[in-house]
Amino acid sequence: MRLLKFKSFEEFTAKLQGSDLPELANSLFEAIQRGMKNNNKKVSVCDVLVEEEEEMFTLYSPREDWPTALESCLKAFINTEEYEKCIVVQELKKEYEINKLVTEANISTSTRSKGNGSTTDATKSKRGRKRSS
Repeated sequence: MRLLKFKSFEEFTAKLQGSDLPELANSLFEAIQRGMKNNNKKVSVCDVLVEEEEEMFTLYSPREDWPTALESCLKAFINTEEYEKCIVVQELKKEYEINKLVTEANISTSTRSKGNGSTTDATKSKRGRKRSS
């Protein structure tokens, strides 16, 4: 995992807000690639050392933030003219959307299957009662 060093927390936040962190874009890109491959719910992006504070912390990105994060990576890679990475980012965005749709479809199918089973069981019970009357 990468270590990003900053003199102060203010420097870190200024660079983060100004999207002036190609190292962070690369770390984020690599972490999301790894997370999608391993089907992680979140990924550790990088360690950040703030020298003035003598503190180090780890940046994480949860799965639900990946589309936005990938869009930020895309912008950073366009600015640095890393077009091969832009292509991979676009592919990752598509893969994310496909996985999301498949997951939603599986949940929907699972919910319907459970509902159908209950209806069938209730119908069988009613039929059984009618026969014994």
